[in-house]
Amino acid sequence: MIYYAGSDFLDRVIKKLRSNGYVTYAPSEWGWIEVEGYFSEPPTPPPVPPKHVLRKTPSLILRVKGTNFEYVEPDKTPIALVGIRPCDAFAIEILRRVSMFSPTLITEKLNQLFMIVEECPNPSPTCFCADAGTGPDAKVGDIAYMRLGKGFLVRPLTEKGKALLVSVGIDELAPKEALEAYNDIINQAIKNATITPSPHLHADKLNKATWEDWERASKNCAGCGSCSISCPTCFCFDIREVHEGPDEGGRVVVWDTCLSLYFAAMASHNPREKIPARLRQFVMHKLVWWREQFGTTGCVGCGRCTSLCPFNVGIITAVKEVIRK
Repeated sequence: MIYYAGSDFLDRVIKKLRSNGYVTYAPSEWGWIEVEGYFSEPPTPPPVPPKHVLRKTPSLILRVKGTNFEYVEPDKTPIALVGIRPCDAFAIEILRRVSMFSPTLITEKLNQLFMIVEECPNPSPTCFCADAGTGPDAKVGDIAYMRLGKGFLVRPLTEKGKALLVSVGIDELAPKEALEAYNDIINQAIKNATITPSPHLHADKLNKATWEDWERASKNCAGCGSCSISCPTCFCFDIREVHEGPDEGGRVVVWDTCLSLYFAAMASHNPREKIPARLRQFVMHKLVWWREQFGTTGCVGCGRCTSLCPFNVGIITAVKEVIRK
């Protein structure tokens, strides 16, 4: 069921969520910002993935003073992500699945999370969500909407989402011409969010790739890790010590990346000292090993790894280079 809502749709649902105790965040071109009402259309995708809202780092987990220590509980305030893009919403669901096997930094936030998904009429040139099966129309979340003229087309995706729409009085069915316009927009967006070759279709070739193939793919990679830090499904973290005085300090958690030189280092050996090995780890985990571990791909087609790479070496380019003979 698709409903039509007026220009005050975002104001109504955000105010209702905040009255229910949620902190409401929306994406912007600078990152995620707390909002109390209407906001302009966010970029596709926003530069910062939602995992950085659900767990801001560095985050203190242990406080030490002298010989005394105290564990610090994570913030349990419920969060609503309003305007989250379909690929990012799908990434959250992937992390839910990961959390069933191993706790992540955002596990405790997932059960209280509310997602209102803004569908994508204009995917960016680096998006391939249609190939990944994550967009441009919303596949998961609590409510999905698309801006259309001065109003919104809205559809509930869960019972929780339906209850919120009922509570703010959104019950007018969308007219036929609005539904036709919506379908045309989504069909065109699907064409724009499809690439060839799709990185999701080459697991066999990636498994058979040689060291020389990965060297070729990584020739422009600096190993900076911006691809995995900006990836909405990467969940690796590190624990570091901080010192605040002669007898004060603690431990913090920070998001980490397998592209880091010392990520896999052990006391006697670093098995991924060279960049080709680290790029291989990132790509293979996303497209091959993730399926074996969690039954789903680790790539949602958001394209951040390409758009935010200083040398334009995203997962698309890497796969093309690896399978090129």
